[in-house]
Formats: sequence, C-alpha cells, structure tokens
Amino acid sequence: MSFTVALPLPPSTNNLFAVVRRGGTERRVRTREYAAWSTSAAWALALHKPAPVTGRFAVDVALPAKMRGDVDNRLKPILDALVDARLTPDDALAWAVTARRDETVAADQAVVTVTPWSEP
Repeated sequence: MSFTVALPLPPSTNNLFAVVRRGGTERRVRTREYAAWSTSAAWALALHKPAPVTGRFAVDVALPAKMRGDVDNRLKPILDALVDARLTPDDALAWAVTARRDETVAADQAVVTVTPWSEP
C-alpha cells in the first residue's frame, strides 16, 4: 500500500552532522537543526499513521520550487526518518528515489510518496 505524507522541509545533508572534539577524540553528532527536524518529522509520520511498506520500495519527494540548494541534499534525512519510523525497511531497499521541485509544495514542506516497488 502506498502513502503520501507532508513532512517539514529537512535540512540539507551538508547541515546534518557536526564534528565534536572531546579529550583528543573526534565524534560525529547530529546538529541541533537535524535533531529538531527529526523530532518534527517523527511526529508528522506518527500523526499520519501510514501503513508500513515492506520489501523494495520507491520514494518520490516533491520540494518547494523556490527552495535554496540542491534537491538531492534533502533526500537522506527523509529516507532515514522513514526507516526510523519503521515505515520502510532499510533504505538499501529503496529501488528508486526521485526528487523534484514543485510549485504546489509549501515553502516549509516536503511531500513524500512511498510506493512498494514493482518491476516495470
């Protein structure tokens, strides 16, 4: 079963992680912006209550037409949010992923459609 859900516009992949140095050790940690977005996305997915997709799947992401930056920089956080919410299996099973700008999408949203994959 397919589902479509509006999520908050995710941060660019360039702004997902920061390197923190403590005691001579470096660690990659989520930025505050990414952590806040992840929480908001999780709530949006929980409120929508879509049925999970199992096996291979396709994802279409419609982004605001006037969004700054590249469309492909918004995909990874969305795919990870779907896995974290247990709505898709490991994103390694994403058989097709498309991203596009769309005049009808609100400036602060990403409209995500997930469909079970079937061979063309």
